[in-house]
Amino acid sequence: MEGDYEQGDVAFYHEDADVFKVEVLENNSDSDWLKYRLKVLSVEQNLSICNPLEIGEEFSVCIKRKNVSCGGLWHLTNDFFTTLS
Repeated sequence: MEGDYEQGDVAFYHEDADVFKVEVLENNSDSDWLKYRLKVLSVEQNLSICNPLEIGEEFSVCIKRKNVSCGGLWHLTNDFFTTLS
């Protein structure tokens, strides 16, 4: 995660090989967890065959802020090409 995003911010939601441009509808994060309600604005890259997100779809995500280093987890970034190492 690059940082906390606020309501109205636009970011790129990455999960596995999929990338979606999203609007942050709510930020309910706290000191231990990142928690967001997001809305899909556009599909940038969709390689998923199971339950792909669609434009206009709203969904919630959460992830522990620390000690998370396994694959398949989501993250938000400021641009399409940013990846986490």
